[in-house]
Order: sequence, then structure tokens, then C-alpha cells
Amino acid sequence: IDKYFTTNDLDILIDASANLDIKEIKILISLKSADHKMRSNFKRFSEEMANKGITCEMWVVVDSKIYGEFHDRWIISSNVNYNLMSGDIAKRGQYAEIKTTTNRPPFERWWENSLDIISGWNEISRHKDLK
Repeated sequence: IDKYFTTNDLDILIDASANLDIKEIKILISLKSADHKMRSNFKRFSEEMANKGITCEMWVVVDSKIYGEFHDRWIISSNVNYNLMSGDIAKRGQYAEIKTTTNRPPFERWWENSLDIISGWNEISRHKDLK
């Protein structure tokens, strides 16, 4: 979960997935990050990951109420949750922390109320035009 997810963050996920047993990646971003470049790069990313046996989806939060419910960046898995800094901060090697936490944001609810960046692109574009 990252409101400000960038195309560079996709490269971080590619690198991280090389050494982990991952079967699925779901990325939740905001309208601020959803543009043609992100959509195009995500298509490339998901194809590359599919070749590794990893299914990938990226959905966009279009509901302003949900957008206002979260700030931090999260990695959520079946057995551990992380609260972390942006991928950009990590790539630059700046001082920041990745913390495990027992807290779990309502990812499933946010996901179900968002739109797929591929199949929902026309609706996402309509929401961007309203801003």
C-alpha cells in the first residue's frame, strides 16, 4: 500500500522477489500515482513477474474517503506486516526504518473499493479528470 508509489518501486519489487518465495503481489496506489506511464510499466512488470510464476495486480484508490484513511506505506503478508518508508528513500540509502507491526490496515476493504489499473482504466481516467 503506497499513495505515492512510483514506477521505480516496481524495480525494487523485481529485485526483492528474486530471493523470496512469492506467489502473488497486490499493489494499492492512489490517483496521484496512476498515470499512463505507471499503467504501461505495470503491464511490463506483471508480464515479467508472470514468467517467474508470480501473479500481480495493481489497483487504484478512487474513493476520497478511503484515500483519507491511510498515510503510511505498508507491506502486508500472510504472516507479517511491515510499516515502511518509500521505495525512493530506500533506494537513496537514507536513514529510515522498516518496522514489523501487529497492526493490519483494512486492505481487503480498500482493495474491493478500488479499480484495476488495467481493466478499470477508463473509470480511473474519469476520476482523474474530476480532480
